[in-house]
Amino acid sequence: MLKLYRKNSFIINKLLIVGVGIVIEPKAIVYSNTFIGAGSTISIGAIIDHNVNIGDYCHINAGAVIKTGMIISKGTKIGAGEIV
Repeated sequence: MLKLYRKNSFIINKLLIVGVGIVIEPKAIVYSNTFIGAGSTISIGAIIDHNVNIGDYCHINAGAVIKTGMIISKGTKIGAGEIV
């Protein structure tokens, strides 16, 4: 299951692979070639750049930025506004 809030309330660009039970909140941006693991949450206004791998049960908080090529380990929580 992929929980999407409102149509056109976030941007997903090209290839996105997602696990079961993820949440992508409004105003989040997810760029191409990204994997988001099961049970993960991408909060409001977060930006996930190209070629990112987010493990299962991660939480990317509001306004966080995950830069190109990053690998986020299972269960990691990225703080609001943090740049990784």
